[in-house]
Amino acid sequence: MYQKTLDTDLEKGYVKSVTFSDTTPDRLWYLPHHPVTDPNKPGKVGIIETDQPSMRFLWPTERSIKLFQYTRLIFGARCSPTTAIFVLQKTASDFSPNQAVKDLVYNSFYMDDFVHSFETIQKAKENTALLKKTLSKGGFSLTKFVSNERSAIQDFDDSKENDENCHRVLGVHWNKSTDRLFHKKPLKFDNNGNSYSIRKLLSLIACLCDPLGTRAPLVITLKIILQDVWKEGLAWNDPVPLEKRNSIQKWIDKYQSAPLIDFPCCINPKSSANELHELHILRDPSHLAYGAVAFIRTSSENDVSCSFLISKAKVAPIKQLSIPKMELQAAVLGTCIARLVKTHQIILFKETVFWCDSTAVLAWIKSSDKLKIYVFNRRDKEEKAYICLFNCLVTQAVHLEVTEDLTTTTCMTAIRRFIARRGQPRLFLSDNGSNFLGARKQIRRQPLKLYHKFIRQKLMNESVEWRLNPPSAPHFGGVVFSTIVIETESLVNARPSTHVRSDIEDEDPLTPNHFLIGKAFPNVPACVFTEIPTIQTKAWTQVRQRLEAIWKRLLKEYIPNLNTRKKWLKPDAKLEVNDVVWVLEEWNPRGIWPLGHVTRTFTGPDKTARSCEVKTALGLLIRPAVKLAHVFPKTTPAG
Repeated sequence: MYQKTLDTDLEKGYVKSVTFSDTTPDRLWYLPHHPVTDPNKPGKVGIIETDQPSMRFLWPTERSIKLFQYTRLIFGARCSPTTAIFVLQKTASDFSPNQAVKDLVYNSFYMDDFVHSFETIQKAKENTALLKKTLSKGGFSLTKFVSNERSAIQDFDDSKENDENCHRVLGVHWNKSTDRLFHKKPLKFDNNGNSYSIRKLLSLIACLCDPLGTRAPLVITLKIILQDVWKEGLAWNDPVPLEKRNSIQKWIDKYQSAPLIDFPCCINPKSSANELHELHILRDPSHLAYGAVAFIRTSSENDVSCSFLISKAKVAPIKQLSIPKMELQAAVLGTCIARLVKTHQIILFKETVFWCDSTAVLAWIKSSDKLKIYVFNRRDKEEKAYICLFNCLVTQAVHLEVTEDLTTTTCMTAIRRFIARRGQPRLFLSDNGSNFLGARKQIRRQPLKLYHKFIRQKLMNESVEWRLNPPSAPHFGGVVFSTIVIETESLVNARPSTHVRSDIEDEDPLTPNHFLIGKAFPNVPACVFTEIPTIQTKAWTQVRQRLEAIWKRLLKEYIPNLNTRKKWLKPDAKLEVNDVVWVLEEWNPRGIWPLGHVTRTFTGPDKTARSCEVKTALGLLIRPAVKLAHVFPKTTPAG
């Protein structure tokens, strides 16, 4: 059988024979190999000539050892999934006739499986035909079409698979007649609980594939048993303790007699123009495990329906937590599920509702008091916070905006607020970081979401040029957080950018704020208000604490890095007379950027300044070099 596979690959050109020569290619690797059969993987991706030697393998025969190398991507290599997806998406990028087809390739393929739902039969026929034609230009042939509406694929000759009623779809099975998903019980299943070891138990859990979490209540029981057994310190093949073997046997007996678990594939069966969608997240813990589940609630004029979306369950940490902390863990898991759903669903949710019956968790989330580190970190995860940042490349001023979501309307209103406060720019440039690429992936799946061509055209009509993708991001609102964001913006924009005043009567040095509002500070610094009792509310305390933390990080992390050696610079730039420096003091009030210029240096044996005399608006100071940082870093190339 293995020899026949090699002969077939040779005949098709997937493998070619090479000779043992003295010439060593730049890339050379010999593959260990063994037979792997998968009848559902008919096609292969080509490998360029220069990379083929890295896919060589030896083949022993009765007379000699032969040498071959693959010309096609092999099944099982670590790079194969990434390479296959890249080539598929590159084909879509080069040959797609429109954005809709390109989105289908980017968002509806899982490796070589294409799964998508269309609103009408006509849309299904048109888009599938375009998709098939597009991918054929890259050498990909879409085959084995299956649909619950036969007329949608009747134009394709290779739809014999549709004769069967049940099909495997991404880890679950689909009954196309009823349009319901279900799980088949594993075929290879050891019913004897007394024979189980850690290795065997882990194998059983792995074969219970459950991507949507519909079997989470069943699987979590085995995971709890596995965690308990793991604590015993047993080897992989040691039999589990008798008590746990009995528990495994009880689970097996219940699982074998349990009814088939199935659920509808369609989550919005009665689609209408005036319907509203809500995302509901429920969560609950115990001392052994915790879980969360997501439902979609759809309401129209005369009907309300709810559908299951996804669930997740996890075992409790080995270090036992109190029930309130487990409640908090479950709440965090719920927010993760909500983020996952909103990232990958094309449905626009009017509202997201988190259900929680723990008064402790609700109090922690709403609290502005100082919390323990464990609670504080998880509460911060509950407050998913996003900021849209505008940065002037001329003055280095920053502008921070709060946005509610990623819709076109929200982005345009954020831009309009920016223009109203700062004036109309001639050019917008945006980053292509991973966060923007992730947002772009979501945007492309939602036709009502941010569409950069529309925004670019809108701005061009107002004499503003837009390059790359529009910078937008969802943001968690709230008065407290908005205050922190805006005050942080003002704090950063108050940093000096020019000369240092040599006398207290001199004018302030220029700052980004001067270009924005005409002065260094928009109002009295926040620290002055600490003596006024009427505003000592919990919300204000939270604002003040967070702003103080941001200010301390600026002094400890940002400013000292200005002296850090870059790879293209000389070792740490030396402090010299007339250098403009920041004077770093832990007691510096928030918003007050202490500046000075060096009037004298005190050097060590290596001629490097160990301390300096610095002239400031308040007089002469002597400070160690580690407490001084260049305002304008020196960038003399290394010789």
